[in-house]
Formats: sequence, C-alpha cells, structure tokens
Amino acid sequence: MLKNGDRIEVKKGKLTNTGLINFIDQNDQKEIPISDIRALDRRVGSKALLGAGIGLGTGLLGSLLGVAQVEADPNRKLKDNAGAIVAGVTVVCGLIGLIAGSAYDDWEKVPLNALLKADFNKGFYQLSMKIIF
Repeated sequence: MLKNGDRIEVKKGKLTNTGLINFIDQNDQKEIPISDIRALDRRVGSKALLGAGIGLGTGLLGSLLGVAQVEADPNRKLKDNAGAIVAGVTVVCGLIGLIAGSAYDDWEKVPLNALLKADFNKGFYQLSMKIIF
C-alpha cells in the first residue's frame, strides 16, 4: 500500500535499495521509491493444506456422525463395509478441500523496517508481491 492510500499488485518486480521496480514488460519499467511504500505483502503459497485439513475433518466428522446415527437406531444394522465408506468419504472431502484451498493465495506481511535494512541486490525478494500503498 502506498502512503497516499493507493494499492497496487506487482506480478514481476525487484526490490532495490532505493525502491521497487515493477516490470510491466521487457521494455517498460516503473520504479516506486521505498519512502512511498506503507506496507508490503509477499505471496508465500496457497491455502491448499488448510483447505485439505478442513475437508478431511469435515468428511471424517460427518461420516462418523452417520455411523453413530445408524448404530443408535435399533431398526438399522451397520454394514461390513462401513469403515471403507468412512475412509472414502473422508478422502473425497479432503481432496475437495485441497482443490478449493489451492484457489486462494497465502500472503505474508513484510515489515518495512526489514525493507529498509535488507540488501535487495541479492534478489531476496524477487517474488510475486502485493504492494499496498
């Protein structure tokens, strides 16, 4: 985020000691001075593992509640393949959560004091970044 309140996203960029160079294309570059940057977020992955965990937990809980309901009903009998069904539902829900979570990026705040002290000429921050001005 810029100090004037504007927010920009940078897909390809490089931080230097003086600012952020935004590579729009090979021939077009725009530099934003470090003094104009109020906050910086760096993409560190996706929420795939979180989604998979939520999916696995939901699938397992739902399956076990279904088994408990059948066990509690005296007019119903649990089939021999109930364990396989519970495992299958759990895995399918985990895969659905994994796919859903991979659609969301995970961002990490980069402290501005680290920006001002870091040696950016080593390409340490040459990653996809979301810059909030």
